[in-house]
Amino acid sequence: MFLNRKQLIGIATLLVLDVLWLWLFMGNRYQIMIPKIQKDKMTLNYYSASGAYLLMTYLLIQVVDKYNMNLVEAFMFGFSLYGVYDLTCGSIFNNWDFGLALIDMIWGGIVYMLAVFIMSKV
Repeated sequence: MFLNRKQLIGIATLLVLDVLWLWLFMGNRYQIMIPKIQKDKMTLNYYSASGAYLLMTYLLIQVVDKYNMNLVEAFMFGFSLYGVYDLTCGSIFNNWDFGLALIDMIWGGIVYMLAVFIMSKV
């Protein structure tokens, strides 16, 4: 699978925005919530994080771009993708913050929509 310029820019958009989202907004909130769940501080597993981002970029290219999703479809795709994560966590972890989960799901929609928007301008 070879990536074209538009796809590389879409991947960069997705990754940069999501890392900024985690670093500037969600990170502090997770630092508060995670100790309530696991009785220990949050530590990042870089292998799992890398795998998650590989899957997210694969889906951006092989689903969102391949099927030429419009902005609303891209938003719903991202909302659903993040929703699988957030609602699965809520189903198995006590003290999962569903308000925070909803915010994260909306962010998932926004970041995929923005990636498609930027890709459409290339």
